[in-house]
Formats: sequence, C-alpha cells, structure tokens
Amino acid sequence: MDADIILFSHDKNQNKWLHRCLPTEPWQDGYEEVNAIIERARTGVEVVEMILNSDTLKGTQIYAELSKISPDHYERVFRDLDGWYETYSDAGALKIGSHGFMVNIPNGYGDGAMHFTDVGKGCFNHSMLDFFTDVSGHEIDIYDYDCTGGNVVKTLDGWYGIYYGNGLVVFERWGDAQ
Repeated sequence: MDADIILFSHDKNQNKWLHRCLPTEPWQDGYEEVNAIIERARTGVEVVEMILNSDTLKGTQIYAELSKISPDHYERVFRDLDGWYETYSDAGALKIGSHGFMVNIPNGYGDGAMHFTDVGKGCFNHSMLDFFTDVSGHEIDIYDYDCTGGNVVKTLDGWYGIYYGNGLVVFERWGDAQ
C-alpha cells in the first residue's frame, strides 16, 4: 500500500498522531470538510494540498499541523496575517517594554531582520507558532532593535498572548489590560 494513503487511512491504528489532530466528531471544527477531502482525494499529498488550500480550515489544528510538516510553513503564516512590521535583532529577540522595564521576546530564528504583528482575538491559529507568554499593560512599547537603544515602532495597550517562530512574533489581543 502507498505510504501516503496509509497516512490518511481512517484506521486510527495506522497513524495515531494524525488522528489526534483530525476532527473526529461532527461538533469539531472542520469535521465535515476534512472527511470530504479524505474521501475525494486520491493520495495523501492531495489531502494535504486540499487542506492547506482551504480558507475554512485555516483556524483548525489539522491545518496547522500539516502546515508545519509541509514546505513554506512560515511563509504561510506571514501571508495569512496582515500588518507586519520589520525590526532587527542582534540577540535573537524582539524588545518590548514599558516605563523603564524591558524584556526580549524570542523570535525563534536568531539575529537579523525579523517581523511582528498584532491581531485581534480569534484572528490567529494558535497552533501555527509556539506560545511564549502573555503580557498585559498600558503603553507596551515595541522596539525596532533588541539591544541597547532602538526606537519605538508601535505601542500596544491591553492583554496579549505572544507567539513566535522563525523570525515572526505575533501579539494576539486577548482583552483589556488586567
């Protein structure tokens, strides 16, 4: 049997990891669409392509997990979100701070150019990047350089979850400052 057909077999013993990600109950996000794709596709490669090209599955765990093991994962994250700012790093991080307090958020890549954005609650698939921490406050400054000096690029106000990976940092607004 072809390996990519086994990967998408309905037999849960064939691939336990994938079946933990698959929506297996009708009430789970993407259940009907994923099952229809599996039935329609001729190969596992087609299943992956169809899921990654589905706008309605972008917020699901199966989309994120398949994206992570497919080419261009981070380009997909960058393309799917708007409002990116470019900053520079010599410490592998994005510097944020407020009133004399500074902290570096890892960028998951290292030194050089990197990007950050802020999005509203529910506008970002949490499974696409690694969670770092949350931050809450008024006048949270984000700097264009992670070492000494640097200029404020953007100021946030509120409570944010922070996600990162491969030179990308996403601030997802969770609510008002706590």
